[in-house]
Amino acid sequence: MEGHLGNLIDHEKTWAAQRVESNTEEEVQKIHVIHGPLNSEAVRVLRAELNDAASSKCIMLVGPELKRSKTDDGSKWTITFTEKDLNRIQLPHNDAFVITLRIGTFNVRRILVDQVPLIGFSGALVWPLGMITLPVRAGLVVLDMEFVVVDVPSPYNAIVRHTWLHKLKAITSTYHQVVRFIGANGRQEDVYGDQTAAKRCYVNAVRSSKQTSRVNLIEVPEAPVLEDVSRPADEKAEEDLITFLITEDSSRFFLIGSSLCETDRNETFDFLQRNIKVFAWTPYEMPGIDPSFICHELNIDWAKHPIVQKARRSSPIHSEAVINEVNRLLNAKAIREVQYPRWLANTVVVKKKNGKWRVCVDYSNLNDACPKDFFPLPRIDQLVDATASHARLSFMDAYRGYHQIAMSEGDVDNAAFITPHGIFGYLVMPFGLKNVGATFQRMITKMFERLLGDTMMAYIDDMVVKSMVASDHLAHLAEAFEILKKHKLCLNAE
Repeated sequence: MEGHLGNLIDHEKTWAAQRVESNTEEEVQKIHVIHGPLNSEAVRVLRAELNDAASSKCIMLVGPELKRSKTDDGSKWTITFTEKDLNRIQLPHNDAFVITLRIGTFNVRRILVDQVPLIGFSGALVWPLGMITLPVRAGLVVLDMEFVVVDVPSPYNAIVRHTWLHKLKAITSTYHQVVRFIGANGRQEDVYGDQTAAKRCYVNAVRSSKQTSRVNLIEVPEAPVLEDVSRPADEKAEEDLITFLITEDSSRFFLIGSSLCETDRNETFDFLQRNIKVFAWTPYEMPGIDPSFICHELNIDWAKHPIVQKARRSSPIHSEAVINEVNRLLNAKAIREVQYPRWLANTVVVKKKNGKWRVCVDYSNLNDACPKDFFPLPRIDQLVDATASHARLSFMDAYRGYHQIAMSEGDVDNAAFITPHGIFGYLVMPFGLKNVGATFQRMITKMFERLLGDTMMAYIDDMVVKSMVASDHLAHLAEAFEILKKHKLCLNAE
């Protein structure tokens, strides 16, 4: 954290509060935006925004003294909002309440007023840098307020919450865009919001790819920060994985945790070799799930008009990638040729991180005609909690899981897609169709009903076999593998 605020933080004491006395005799400086290191392009954009923002000012006014009634003893005051307060407001509006306050010796703009305990600015977990106490001036009232300091990108420089409002004994009206309170001298004082700044903060938040459109609620941890929070992920890993080759050409292998003793590792490797038919290394080794046990049905709403997408032009490179994918799927008996389809979709080719091409199908029109399958998916946080404190865990992943489930015979033609070599339909459940995740979860729940919640947890095609006692783990794996072999569901050995 650099700039004016960085000079006020004691980085050695994480939660130490510090005070900065306000010097009213010095010239008041302004803080418009607090930001971190920026590249040249970001600096250019930021300067342009600052030039635009110079024309708007957030107004802080001291209103006239309130009139007292004849029966008023002088100890109570009435704060009201009238139609006159709307004269300065652009209506209709749905703007956040953004104001300017004197914090320390600076007039800080872009301060969000909110009445819930907000600390984080983005969707990511935020660890505060520390606490700091600064004098906050509103009108003629100066209050020492404690701030939590975080180093995250945000269109706002600070957030003040109900603690400040309560100390100020203020009444807030976001509709009138004003904070109204009674000053120490008995006069009504107002702090007005800046709608222009609020709109620009919103636009900046939407533009930035590093920010989300929400403010995350994060509770301040009472316990000290864990020592390994800032360590790289590979350094925090519990164990390394050892590769056990099955063939001499190193194309087939198993990964077993190094925390196991040599005897346990060898026993586990022998067990996997005895059950090698459970694993698949190529699509041709997947027999597929019996369609009488599970298959994917589209359940199309026939009130929807079928849409046949016109063939899109594609580059020679993309066409070649589509042809290669079609040939691979034909050899794996995952697709068949289709004639006179009622629904037809185009292929979309995208580049993967490894430089290879991924061929997808634009099923957006077909998905719109299919109702949502509300089969419940497990909560990931509950699955993680359920695996805690177990002595032994084995993680399993279905090999191209979706392609192991057959499409309903009547829906093969409906899942048709166009290619340079013709029109084809999926015989197996493809990626990109609506409800495929729910169908796979339904199959796993039905298949492992006896083990789920006891010795096994599963989220779609990711499965975990768990054992409280390490010596029981191979027996628990054997139970799961027997079910896999019975239903011919293949695992990914890698």
